[in-house]
Amino acid sequence: MEARNPKVRIRPITVNPFGWRFGWACLPCPTLNVFGVIAIGGLVGLSPQCSNAADAASACCAELEQRLAELEAMSARGGKHGFEVKVSGSINHAILTWDDGNARDTAVVTNENDNSTVTLEGESEETGGWSVGIVIDLDIVSMGSSELNQRQSRRSASIEPGEVSVWIRNEQLGQISVGLTNARGASGGANESDLSNTEVAAYVGVTDIGGNLFLHRSGARGRNGLAGVTWDDLIDSLDTPDGNVIAYDSPELAGFSFSTLWGEDDVWNTGLAYRGNIGGHLEIAAAAAYNENHQGERDDLLDHRVATGSVSLLHTPTGLNLSFAAGQRQYLQRVSYNDGSIATPDSPFFHYLKAGWRNRIFATGETAFYAEFGRFFDFLGRDTSEELVAGLRGTDVARVCAGAGQACLVSASEAAVWGLGIVQSINTAGTQLYLGYRHFDTNVDLVDASNAKIRSIPVDGLETVIGGVLIEF
Repeated sequence: MEARNPKVRIRPITVNPFGWRFGWACLPCPTLNVFGVIAIGGLVGLSPQCSNAADAASACCAELEQRLAELEAMSARGGKHGFEVKVSGSINHAILTWDDGNARDTAVVTNENDNSTVTLEGESEETGGWSVGIVIDLDIVSMGSSELNQRQSRRSASIEPGEVSVWIRNEQLGQISVGLTNARGASGGANESDLSNTEVAAYVGVTDIGGNLFLHRSGARGRNGLAGVTWDDLIDSLDTPDGNVIAYDSPELAGFSFSTLWGEDDVWNTGLAYRGNIGGHLEIAAAAAYNENHQGERDDLLDHRVATGSVSLLHTPTGLNLSFAAGQRQYLQRVSYNDGSIATPDSPFFHYLKAGWRNRIFATGETAFYAEFGRFFDFLGRDTSEELVAGLRGTDVARVCAGAGQACLVSASEAAVWGLGIVQSINTAGTQLYLGYRHFDTNVDLVDASNAKIRSIPVDGLETVIGGVLIEF
């Protein structure tokens, strides 16, 4: 989201309206910048002839205001090479309540749909159409909404780099970024086209809220019923890879833009996006991306390729909107299963739909309603470990693949998610208030070593309610 009020500003303070005296200078002005006060002695050097004369006092104040404006402009720039420095960010805290079918709990969290951040951006003056800059983006997380679970509900605050990069840009040729970054334009978030203005409460990355919570086996009591499988294991929105990369973002041409990146240990990504208006009343945003990851088994993932895409439509006269996203991962490596066989895992995929309505019901800003539904297939597949199979079945690991009728492999999995909520904007304060409800369900099929289907232990669904406030500055 675009931050408001990005420049660091020096704010004026009110001083004695009857006039302060510094040397020979008379200051009848009602407001005075505190840095201007300091500057008077060594930088401003006002004339003593402004004393005891109304017209001279007016000229004195005009000169003072001019000097203060110059000082303020200097303060918003780096001290070297004319870099303009901007500071922006956001605070996003919420109350998250969850119910796993056995237990219910509530925690104060950082909403990771849109993290609390502080961003420092520096940009040089443009010369011959070229400019260079830096981005330092820090995520500030207390307890992340995607991190808490039934065994851990507390965590000390952390500050983690989201982006640390340098870039060079030409208006006609585009931008190249190097560092901890990603392709922000076309391929960065190709699964996230969304014109509903409700992303702070819900978007395609559904596990950003409650994803680390464990499934609970139906009928079991207490923590002994936790399956050892989290909702993150069943659901993935196939986000764009990032890391220490070199990325290119093209300029926009007729609404289209192109992005690509390469880095880490042989990861690359490319994508195309479009943003435009049809007939003056239908706004459209769309993107598609393709990436390959050849990092071996780093991050517990096999080599794979991913295709994702999304499209969002907004009918501006009525505020009705519809967003759709889908994606698929294809594995490129064979792996040894629990039964000793070696094969390439099945390709998991998902689709996600959101419908919404935006309208200015209150004078403070727009009100946005949404309803969402998503299905995620085979993200838990035949390569599922013995430990997770045992957790789903509710047996000891030693019994996995032990014989006929004993759980050995996950043959298929499906997770369904639906939810609804509301977001209220307060334009004058750069604030969004939000409330969202979401329900998770799943079905996991197990087979024994001979591929005969066996009875799976049913698991309870998950319900979450999140309500909070996002303030951008």
